[in-house]
Amino acid sequence: MEIDDFPLSLSGPGVFLLFAVPAVLFSPVGEEIFFRGMTYTLPADRWGGRSAGWISALAFAGIHLFHHSLFRDPSGVHFRWIPGGLWFGLMILLRGMFTVIRKNSGSSWPGAAAHAAFNLSMNVMILLFFL
Repeated sequence: MEIDDFPLSLSGPGVFLLFAVPAVLFSPVGEEIFFRGMTYTLPADRWGGRSAGWISALAFAGIHLFHHSLFRDPSGVHFRWIPGGLWFGLMILLRGMFTVIRKNSGSSWPGAAAHAAFNLSMNVMILLFFL
């Protein structure tokens, strides 16, 4: 079995777990600590909450474009403008929700839990829709 065939050799639940576990456990914790913990609170202390919110929003939405709107084929790397734009807007709105949770709770953990729930629901929808 070649490495490219690995996900194809798994059953539906196996593929789901392969993608859902990191998306539910690792991404929310790391992203909430980085985006709401550092890219929001550090600029907020210097420039205020509104500017920090936009810095955090643009960084959060921008980083998600790498795995939701770029694709590669033999001619190179391409950006999908329509889904990319929609995803960018969704990530800005989602960032706003996570930032409100962070500000109201005073901790990154409730936002990480909300983020994990969002990622889990996205993975379930992908599993149901595509597999």
